[in-house]
Amino acid sequence: MEHRFAVCMTNWLNNYYPRGHIEQIKLEYGIEVLLDNLIKIIVILNFGAVLGILKESLVVWIGFGALRIQAGGYHCNTNIGCWMISIAVVLGGGALAHVNKIPLGVAAVVLLLSVVVAVLYAPSGTTNNPISPQYYKPMKMRSILLILIYLSITIFDTKYGIGKMLAIGTVCEIVSLLPWVNRKYKKKLPSA
Repeated sequence: MEHRFAVCMTNWLNNYYPRGHIEQIKLEYGIEVLLDNLIKIIVILNFGAVLGILKESLVVWIGFGALRIQAGGYHCNTNIGCWMISIAVVLGGGALAHVNKIPLGVAAVVLLLSVVVAVLYAPSGTTNNPISPQYYKPMKMRSILLILIYLSITIFDTKYGIGKMLAIGTVCEIVSLLPWVNRKYKKKLPSA
């Protein structure tokens, strides 16, 4: 379904801005990935709503996803694997945030340890999505900054617990950076 939609959308866009064959394939793939991710998060968050953990699931997803954009990390080989991991992270993290009252100190320590992991291993690409050398340092800095923002939210938000939910999403993402988890990809450090 996603592939047909991506092909139709690319053909429609070609009426306004013609592209070469390789550019069309890249655009189709990008549309397909975007559509798949939209469907995935809508379905998962709807399950979160049915389970009564929508707010928690949404915050965990935002914490995970925002950091993932900067830090990269492990990617599944199959779409079904990606669905399973996404369900586990978003709904599992949302459920954990809902039922478990994580102490502020624990969340803060976890986020500080996450900064250390980000310093050591972020960003981490994949074979199909390697990190270009010119983006390595800015992505590392943004990853660290984002975790520090999450830490600030955790410390100052004592009423709603949003920082603790962000910490759960952060842990899920940080684990995907660890070399024994993301061993398919050998990160090449930038020269200079």
